[in-house]
Amino acid sequence: MLRLQLEEKWYASPEEINEGVCTILSNIYSLGMLLFELLCQFESERAHAAAMLDLRHRIFPPTFLSENLKEAGFCLRLLHPEPSLRPTTRDILQFEVLNGFQEVFAEELSSSINRDDTESKLLLHFLGLSKEKKQKHASKLMEDIACLEADIKEVEKRRHFSRKPLTYSSINARECRYHSKEPPISEMHSSLYPFSSDNEMRLMRNINQLESAYFSMRSRVPFHETDSMRRPDKDLLKNRDNGHLTQNNEEISSPPESLGAFFDGLCKYARYSKFEVRGIMRSGEFNNSANVICSLSFDHVEDYFAAAGISNKIKIF
Repeated sequence: MLRLQLEEKWYASPEEINEGVCTILSNIYSLGMLLFELLCQFESERAHAAAMLDLRHRIFPPTFLSENLKEAGFCLRLLHPEPSLRPTTRDILQFEVLNGFQEVFAEELSSSINRDDTESKLLLHFLGLSKEKKQKHASKLMEDIACLEADIKEVEKRRHFSRKPLTYSSINARECRYHSKEPPISEMHSSLYPFSSDNEMRLMRNINQLESAYFSMRSRVPFHETDSMRRPDKDLLKNRDNGHLTQNNEEISSPPESLGAFFDGLCKYARYSKFEVRGIMRSGEFNNSANVICSLSFDHVEDYFAAAGISNKIKIF
C-alpha cells in the first residue's frame, strides 16, 4: 500500500498536486517519469525513492547524466513544470531519442527473431532425427516380432505333427524298441533335456546373448523362406539322440536350416551346465602345429569338444 502511494505521488504532475486537474499534458509528465525510471539503475529501494523525489525538482543522478545525455534532455522537456511548454504527442513521435529507441528495439527484435528461428530449426532437426531413429527402431521391432511369430508357429506346427498317432511302421519300430528295452524318443528327449528351474535361470541370465545369436541367425534367413524351407523334428533329434520317428513326408516340408541349427545349439546349451577338462594333447603330436592358432570343434556324437589356442596345446572338454 505504501509503495502504491509513493508511485502515485511520483507520477502526479504539479498541476494535479496543486490544482487537482489532470489533462493530456499531465500524462506527458507521467511519461517522463516512467522513461527515467526505465533508463536509470538504482542501487537500492532507498536510492530509488530519493531519485524519484529529486526528479520532481528536475535533478538527475550524476551517473544518469553522464551515461544518458540525450535521454536526460528529453526527460527534462517531458517534465517541464509548465504544461504548455511540454511537447505534444505528435512532437514526441518526431524526437530523435524515440527514433533511436525504435531502431534499437527493431534490431533487438530482429536479432531475437533470428535467434528463435535458429533455435527452432535446431529443435526441429533434433525432433526429426529422433523421430526417424524411433521409426527405424519400431520397424526393426516389428520385423523381429514377425520373425518370432513365424518361428513360434513353425515350432508349434512341428510339435503338433510330432504328437500325431504313429503310423504302422512306427508302431513296429516302437515294438522293436520295447523288446530291446530302449525307451521311446520322447522319453529320451525329456530325460536328456528337462526344462528345469536351473535351465530357466541360465536361460534368463544369458537371455541377451541368446537373443543376439538368434537374431543374428535370423537376419541371414529371408522371411519369405520360413514357410517354404522346413525340416521335421526327426531331423533335429536324429543328430542329437541317434533316433528317429517315422512320419509321413507329405505332411511336413523342411524347416529353416538356420532355425534348426539354432535349435541344436540351444539344446547343447541346455544339456551342459559346466565344462571339465578330460585331456590335454600337446601340439607336437600334430603335423604343422605352428599353423594351429585357434580352433573349436565338437566330436561326432557331440559329447566332447576341443579348444586349440596359441599356447601350443589342445584341451579336450
